[in-house]
Amino acid sequence: MKRITFLIVAATLFAHINSNAQISEAPNYKVDLGVSLGSDGIGIDVSTPINEMLSIRAGFVGLPYFQIPVSFSFEDNNADAAGSEESSTEKMIETLRNATGLNVDEKVTMIATPTWKTARVLCDIKPLENKNWHFTAGMYLSPSTVAKVANAPADASTLTAINIYNYLYDQAVDGQPLISMGDIDIYSPGIQDRIINHGRLGVPLGSFSDGTEYTLYPSEEASVTAKVKVPVIKPYTGAGYDGNLISGNSDFRFSIDCGLMLLYKTPSIVMHDGTDIVHNLSSWNGRLHSACSILSRMYAYPVISFRISHKLF
Repeated sequence: MKRITFLIVAATLFAHINSNAQISEAPNYKVDLGVSLGSDGIGIDVSTPINEMLSIRAGFVGLPYFQIPVSFSFEDNNADAAGSEESSTEKMIETLRNATGLNVDEKVTMIATPTWKTARVLCDIKPLENKNWHFTAGMYLSPSTVAKVANAPADASTLTAINIYNYLYDQAVDGQPLISMGDIDIYSPGIQDRIINHGRLGVPLGSFSDGTEYTLYPSEEASVTAKVKVPVIKPYTGAGYDGNLISGNSDFRFSIDCGLMLLYKTPSIVMHDGTDIVHNLSSWNGRLHSACSILSRMYAYPVISFRISHKLF
């Protein structure tokens, strides 16, 4: 009986010693300064422990400036009509070059630039005996526009020519003169008939749920722009592991975090004419299909980040 009692006591002591060996010391600081790099961008923050189980960190994170170019082709409304010379976009583009003297291209290049800059407040909770592990909850707060898209400056002449052509189309459809100069009105039935046969010139991006095709036309300022929007407040939940960056030195620490930035509404891409191509369209053309399909189902954004911090005091 004594032997059994001794074994039980010894096993209990061993388990207690082993458990304590896995518990890291609480960070010896009141405030630390950290920098992070992750899928949410490059960040800087400060952190302070409330007690052994809870610490709070707050700061800013954002994406550096870079550009992503994407090209789209202009098409006339009758571009799918087989065997019709008048329906050829290339022929019409050539006509525009000759009529306007402007450098007209068949494509417009859109340049996407991120504007993602956000504040974040996160609470790290350490309920386990091993204080290296933590669970995190908090939120990101940012402007609703996280990226802007605009046509390349080199496409200004193309967009101006497209607007001139579409103006001539509207005049022809309404039976108005192609050009009015004071009391002189210039009509050209042959040109007007050809323009009407072509239809308006724009970029077909997709279709609405009723099957109607959505075509994007340049704005009155001869530009094509869009904004990528997300909710202003984005809750965050995740987990991570932290420890001393240098063994035995608690002044420098590291942290690896994984979690989800939650979106109660999926991201939107709002064109300059007010159309949200992610939510207003049911199908998309070309390379837009995969991007908009993903965005229309994105209710959370994965966040993986690495943080290094230094004790301030």
